Amino acid sequence: MLFRGDSFDYDLRVDAIETRNGTTVYIGAAVANREAVEPPGLVGPRPSFEISGSSITLYPSPGWTAELPVYRFADAAPREPLTAENVSKYIGEPPKRAVRSVSVTIGETLGSVLHVSDVFRFENHIGGGFFYYLVRNGALVLAAGTLHGRIELETDFAVAPEYEPDPDEPLPKEFMDLGGWRIPIGRIRTRKRYVTAQIKEQRFELVDGQAAVWNSCCVFLARSNNALELVMGGPLPSQFLQRHD
Repeated sequence: MLFRGDSFDYDLRVDAIETRNGTTVYIGAAVANREAVEPPGLVGPRPSFEISGSSITLYPSPGWTAELPVYRFADAAPREPLTAENVSKYIGEPPKRAVRSVSVTIGETLGSVLHVSDVFRFENHIGGGFFYYLVRNGALVLAAGTLHGRIELETDFAVAPEYEPDPDEPLPKEFMDLGGWRIPIGRIRTRKRYVTAQIKEQRFELVDGQAAVWNSCCVFLARSNNALELVMGGPLPSQFLQRHD
């Protein structure tokens, strides 16, 4: 089970393709795509991986050990509700266990286009949500996941999350009265959320369920979070991107 703070950023290389019980399995090794001074990632600097069906599984680097609280594992027993009687159970350091693998459901599309010797980027952002993209011979083959900022997928092909511009007139400030103190409070407002796709000289603005096709490139926005936005930030959209060669 992945949590929002458990981030990683790996370059994965496909070394072999096997068939197990009628299922194609892609096997390979990964390298952390981070500076040496940064934490290498949830499963170490050089994990191995397998892709089978709709899931990718990362296995820790040799000699790498990471321990997490037991309640953060997929097979952990449900935690008891916090009550006055059992509050003592939540005080102090919780028991931990070593991470033996990390699995993420990514769908079956990536596996359908992988070749031996392919290298692709796979990351789980600290803000939540995974993203991967595969480039072969300098051209994008496939990218999918959650978009956290502008990404140039290949030359003259970039995508970015956007909000519609702020209104010309700012909203009036709101305050809360606490014993004579007037404290400013966060305001909630709605702004249109969309994704821009720049394909050579063409620029597209996409909302949920829309696609753009130009010069053999295709971008499809499967889903975005159109919930209310707090003034100090907002949710990020998910999207699906693909290039047709």
